[in-house]
Amino acid sequence: IMGCGYFFVKLVRYSMWFWMPMYLHTVQGYSVQAATFAGSAFDIGGVIGLLIVGKACDKYMPHRARAASLGLLCLSGALMIFPTLAAMSPTMCVAGLMLCGLTLYA
Repeated sequence: IMGCGYFFVKLVRYSMWFWMPMYLHTVQGYSVQAATFAGSAFDIGGVIGLLIVGKACDKYMPHRARAASLGLLCLSGALMIFPTLAAMSPTMCVAGLMLCGLTLYA
């Protein structure tokens, strides 16, 4: 079961990683350079999420499966609100990408 779950997490991760610059360029109207730069917010959010969630799990959640389930639940919410955030402004788009990275990598 964990292997199957990990497969789908990797599928979402690589889909977002490869698809994001094209989405930002074609749909949001970013230049190619700006789309590439803004797409890196996803990875930056991921690193921040790994550090925060790792510390919190060590201190407050001894069962890692519960923490992973909570992270995936938060990821589903982040992916649902991302299109709304992306339509607001470039800053909110980058914040949404960081939120998606934070919840996905956690």
